[in-house]
Amino acid sequence: MLGSGDLIYDKFCPSVDDFDKQFEKTHAIRGADPLKINLAPEPKDKEKIKQFARDLVASFSKNRKT
Repeated sequence: MLGSGDLIYDKFCPSVDDFDKQFEKTHAIRGADPLKINLAPEPKDKEKIKQFARDLVASFSKNRKT
């Protein structure tokens, strides 16, 4: 789960949290740790997003059925 939000609100990226809770309830395989970005991604955020994508691909490759 990856989402962008705005820190001015009481809840920051609540959809990311909602998805994560559903993954836990259904015992789904989480391909990467949840990631929240404030507004538009900055350079450090872009690196986190790239790592998030790499983690998803690695998890998919590890867990896919052949």
